[in-house]
Amino acid sequence: MKSKRNYGLDLFRMFSMFGVIILHLLGHGGALTAPTTPYNLATLWFLETAAYPAVNCFVLLAGFVGYRSDKIYPKISNIISIVFTTLFYSLVACFVYGLLFPQEITLKSIAFSALPVITRQYWFVSAYVGMFLFSPIINLFVCKADRKMLAIATGISIVFAFSALLKDPFGFSGGYSTIWFILLYMLGAIIKKENLLHKLSVVKGLVCVAVGFAISFGIQLVFSFLVSPLSALADFFISYCSPTVLLMAIGWMAIFAKINPTPVSNKIIGFITPSVFSVYLIHDNPYIRKLFISDRFSFLNTCNPLTILGIVLISALTIFIVCLLIDFIRVLLFKILRISQLALFLEDKLKMLILLFAKA
Repeated sequence: MKSKRNYGLDLFRMFSMFGVIILHLLGHGGALTAPTTPYNLATLWFLETAAYPAVNCFVLLAGFVGYRSDKIYPKISNIISIVFTTLFYSLVACFVYGLLFPQEITLKSIAFSALPVITRQYWFVSAYVGMFLFSPIINLFVCKADRKMLAIATGISIVFAFSALLKDPFGFSGGYSTIWFILLYMLGAIIKKENLLHKLSVVKGLVCVAVGFAISFGIQLVFSFLVSPLSALADFFISYCSPTVLLMAIGWMAIFAKINPTPVSNKIIGFITPSVFSVYLIHDNPYIRKLFISDRFSFLNTCNPLTILGIVLISALTIFIVCLLIDFIRVLLFKILRISQLALFLEDKLKMLILLFAKA
């Protein structure tokens, strides 16, 4: 029986993308690195800490949605569609930038744009594709493992997260890696199998968010104004591998899972959701970022805290909406070109190759 779609989790995906945009405005935009007053710095780190769980949210949700006990193998056509969309925006952005600044486009930059996954034009997509390739193995493990083994796997994941304190011996690279995404996907799958979202109430979810935020922001705030050998703790507790950031992501997931939008809202959410990932592909393309985001927000350091909050939130919302509008054109174009059918065709051919390989 087909399970009822949880539109609260679709909202969770949108909420996460909004957080990703804030991270890019503050990081790539230069706000966090320019000199400023203590109050402004506290405001900027408040926003940064609040937004930091966004990437973990996305991957946890991928594991939650991707795991099904009756279907170990994921839909290959989904990842093919993601790659096609990534390639589309990578080439279009390179082309448009080349028209504006032809002297800056080289054969190497064109090659990189034509191979965005391999060349890590979008680090998230590269790590996500690597995670996807491992997803059948993760799904099988979670499906077959008993509760004790799942508890051990969860504990090991948390220990690995804390390993960043030891100079990252397992190569998580602060969470910018396939191996971290694999662990997050597994945790998302475990959450689904064990029905943990139903066991975590909204209040418990809020507690997870509040505790994780208080620890991460508190440590960052302390070491932002102190020179100390322990200042590395600030970087550890505000990173994708941070246990407190992971705790916030799980808390938010539990909260949004309980949201039950109205039927009219569900239609709007269902219409927007397929384009949410494209918001990332558009605004964080290297060329788009260079034109509109890089060092464009360092002026925030001269504003007062309330103005900083207003500008960041309004700018993030504007980017979100503009990128959605742009992607509606891409969706229409892909329908005309029958890209979905092509993805399904390629999926069938890949399945045939996998079967032939399995029989060999």
